[in-house]
Amino acid sequence: MRKRLGFWSGPLLFAAVLFCPLPAISPEARRAAAVIAWMGVWWTTEAVELAAASLLPLALFPLLSVLTMEETARRYAEPNVFLFMGGFMLALAMQKCELHRRIALHTIRLCGTGPRRMLGGFMLATACISMWVSNTATAVMMLPIGMAVIERIESKHHRTAGFDTALMLGIAYASSIGGAATLIGTPPNLIFAGQAKELLPALPPVGFMEWFVWAFPLSAGFLVLTWAYLSFFVIRKGTRREAEDSEQVLDEEIAALGKLSEAETRVMTIFFLTVAAWIFREDIPLGALRIRGWAGLLGLKGVHDGTVAMVSALALFAIPEGRGKDGRLLNWDWAKRLPWEVLLLFGAGFAVAESFQSTGLAGSLAGGLKAFSVLPAVPLVWVLCAATTFVSEFMSNTAQVSLMMPVLAAAAPTLGIHPYLLMIPATLAASFAFMMPAGTPPNAVVIGSGRLSILQMAKAGLALNLLGSFWITLMTFTLLQWSFRAGFQP
Repeated sequence: MRKRLGFWSGPLLFAAVLFCPLPAISPEARRAAAVIAWMGVWWTTEAVELAAASLLPLALFPLLSVLTMEETARRYAEPNVFLFMGGFMLALAMQKCELHRRIALHTIRLCGTGPRRMLGGFMLATACISMWVSNTATAVMMLPIGMAVIERIESKHHRTAGFDTALMLGIAYASSIGGAATLIGTPPNLIFAGQAKELLPALPPVGFMEWFVWAFPLSAGFLVLTWAYLSFFVIRKGTRREAEDSEQVLDEEIAALGKLSEAETRVMTIFFLTVAAWIFREDIPLGALRIRGWAGLLGLKGVHDGTVAMVSALALFAIPEGRGKDGRLLNWDWAKRLPWEVLLLFGAGFAVAESFQSTGLAGSLAGGLKAFSVLPAVPLVWVLCAATTFVSEFMSNTAQVSLMMPVLAAAAPTLGIHPYLLMIPATLAASFAFMMPAGTPPNAVVIGSGRLSILQMAKAGLALNLLGSFWITLMTFTLLQWSFRAGFQP
């Protein structure tokens, strides 16, 4: 019913906005708003596939003289689209040789087998992998490992005392929290970076290192807070002896992987070289010191993080799996698993950002937010984070961020606040939806395990949604502002 209503509501809302007189905005802005309203309804209700809805700007912007076909299509090939593509190909190569599984198992084994230590190990491994691999793929990979541990405990003790619920929630939540730490970890981050470049040309673009400086500590800190909540409010006492039996499961899983293969070694080498190239591409200011970036030293002005990602992807397609083997580290059968629909959604979001700017629609919408200017900056950001988080429980966070960024960028001067102090917290908050299965794909993955109910997820998620909103706000006005002063952003 939701999809059926959404399917017809989209074009009806388009017609209403297009033909109803709106004196406050220009005709060009009204036409852009009509297209965005149609696409927003289809995105929100998933009346058609997200990729199909993302094609609407390509069809309607030129027909309605909002943007030309060349201007619209160019947005679907932004550098950040290729950054995501190359990063995801690197993640697929890790999955192909099972390097990500080896890293996860050894991390969990290293953390120990007490109930809280085991939970911490699972969450740490999940978050670390989710920084580079899609959060959905990470959750899918970690779920059977967690299920094997739970089943071993139950086979011996016939109870888990809440450890199974905590572990399932920990895998889901850590997948989302880890993805927030890097620019390629989750699509909303790249949407912010791409749209900020278009909407705020006076500000330096946000690259891999700039994002990592503030997002990694924020993500790591909230991972610890989430672990503490699950450890002390979900796991009940008396689980130490049961959880210690999971050590044998991990040893069996690690033994089944065998020795480190040549393919794993080569993928790991490319991975570390890629990350290093991302981090040291631009100059890194450290107070009075400044580490020169390799792009500047070599005089390469047109290099982007997407360039590094494409070089890495080509290397994966070119380098053999090992001596005497015909296969490559990555082939097209695996590359076809790349979520192409997300790339189209990226393009649609960037086209929307361009239309907001070129038609003056952003300024018109920002004027409607003047009433919030009476709020001090801190409570304003907290309200924004909380609202974004709870809306994300029922709407694709990628689509949500695509629609929010132009409005927030235009509203910042009206509200008297730096644009990034609105845009970055909203981007992060969109990934911190922990209550509902529809909030993020990892939530749906662990609900499918049958090990916890929606009520259990909603109860834990409500507390973490509120805690996450406070945490993002706190870090915004401490770490993010410090990074501005340190020179990572103006």
